[in-house]
Amino acid sequence: MYGRLSFLVFILALAIGCSQQSQTNLVRLHYRPATEEKVLLERVGSGEEKTIVVDSVETGPSRELIVFQLTEGEEAIYRIRIRNYPSRIYFINNQREIDIFADQDLRSYHFTPGSKNEELKTFMAEQLAIAMQVNQLAAKSDSLLAGTHEQSMLSQNASQLDSLRTILRNRDIAYTDTTSSPGAFLFVYNRVDFGRDYDGLKTYIQRAAERFPGHSGIRRLTDETLRYINIFEEEYEIGERLPSLSLPDKTGSMVPVADSQGRYLLIDFWSTWCPRCTEYAPGKARLSKEIPASKLKLISIAIDAEKETWQRIVTTNNLPGVHLIDEKMWRGTAVQAFKIDSIPFNFLISPDRIVLAKAIRKDSLVAVVKRLVK
Repeated sequence: MYGRLSFLVFILALAIGCSQQSQTNLVRLHYRPATEEKVLLERVGSGEEKTIVVDSVETGPSRELIVFQLTEGEEAIYRIRIRNYPSRIYFINNQREIDIFADQDLRSYHFTPGSKNEELKTFMAEQLAIAMQVNQLAAKSDSLLAGTHEQSMLSQNASQLDSLRTILRNRDIAYTDTTSSPGAFLFVYNRVDFGRDYDGLKTYIQRAAERFPGHSGIRRLTDETLRYINIFEEEYEIGERLPSLSLPDKTGSMVPVADSQGRYLLIDFWSTWCPRCTEYAPGKARLSKEIPASKLKLISIAIDAEKETWQRIVTTNNLPGVHLIDEKMWRGTAVQAFKIDSIPFNFLISPDRIVLAKAIRKDSLVAVVKRLVK
């Protein structure tokens, strides 16, 4: 499962910006676009702040260099993107001059060799490679379980999977425990998954607070983390009633989550950056076809800051059910109201909002729902 601290793609680790003084003046983007395009420089929102456009440039094939000038101030997380393109380049403004060398659509890029941003990018690329191996082994596990294979093969694959997950986690912790940059710490922080080891998480975040005592972003993150731990230490059990709240759908309209209208509700939590979340899609598709909509309502809540990506995936894949989003992610009302600490996660609730089942595994989702929906 992917918890509050376990993103596979590093760009979603940018929930809290940095606050130390920076000496960044210039950001130079070296690339030649294939067509006339608009390139945007954005400051990624800190906490509940919105991501804002700092500057933009109209460019074309005849131009090979774009120069952005940043006003000196607090260290923060920035990103560069081409309007209407999915690719993003994220960086920390921790140097006076930052040079970025990219291909036409920004899918491939690098910073000046030896720079802090290039070091961070290299580390995250290494982590992504390990994460891809984890996903491959997880897919292999599903295949082995579906077939008739010896227990030794299943055990060997499970052991390799656990080993890689441990390596991934330990590398993240080692990096964040040793980096001298609070920006780099915040960049990687959300990947670190402590699961339900709340004592370990407390020790970890307090360690960071001691290393960066003058950093307001780290202080704020520490306060929030400790507050969330208090929430997560309690969870809803089977037989309890879930609360009611409203979240926005694809059009921005607020939709009551628990408005069952006499139906059972399967509420699942996911994100576009969570590969294991997508493994539930076949089961939900089956349920949408095999159980009448008059009996069962599917509600998918994305814990996701990338609204445009979420909208595109939901629409392109024609995913069944009602789709809502909480862009505040782990600081949002969905996480706090439903007391979830990892994704994928789900609840099956009765028409009067009583929890009938929770954390249903993907391989038993259809069977459990069919058994409990009367």
